[in-house]
Amino acid sequence: MKSLKGPAAGKFQSINKAYPNMKILVALLFITIAPARSAWHEDTHLLFNYSYLDLIIPGKWGFSVGKKFEDYGLWEVEYLKSTLGVPLIMDDIGSMSDTRITLIKRKNIWFESFNFGYGISYFDFNVFIGDRFLDTLSSGASPSSDVVETQSLGTYLSLGNRWRIGDSFLFGIDWIAWSQPWIKLKQESDFFEYAEGQDDRETVRDVLSFVRTFPRITLLKLQIGARF
Repeated sequence: MKSLKGPAAGKFQSINKAYPNMKILVALLFITIAPARSAWHEDTHLLFNYSYLDLIIPGKWGFSVGKKFEDYGLWEVEYLKSTLGVPLIMDDIGSMSDTRITLIKRKNIWFESFNFGYGISYFDFNVFIGDRFLDTLSSGASPSSDVVETQSLGTYLSLGNRWRIGDSFLFGIDWIAWSQPWIKLKQESDFFEYAEGQDDRETVRDVLSFVRTFPRITLLKLQIGARF
């Protein structure tokens, strides 16, 4: 069987790297609905999220799927993602993408709308190396050498309001949320193998170290959706 080379190989590896995110999302959805004693769609809601003031990369969009259990309260799975096509952390780093998947337990603490959320977050951050670093790669570099991926696991806390309008319409605002990576799950790239300069490798490692430890603060995250 002939192996893939060139752009085709790079595309295949990008798809393969994205696949674990989908497995995590499906697993969290299963955890959310599996303990239900009633039909899975009862007391279930779907929300579309937009979080402009969000670190590290602003302008995250995504969705939340949640269910209220009689014995376990309200649980949600939240997916947020954003990309940035210009350097943000430093000039020599290219574009970046930031994905966060969170399992959230929400508890109403005031007037049936003001809620406190807590849970665990999975972080997937991809850095696409800029031209200055790519020019230093040795010949025969892998097609995936331009991407550095780091994955982490951490905690989540939030304060917000959510209102039900009519029988099914939902509108919410998370006034503030804090997601903090604590545990490094994986860091991989062929860049570290093919980069010829030690200084270049250390610079990229410093960026990844910053990404893994930097707190993700979110302000005024908007949520619009429906309850079924």
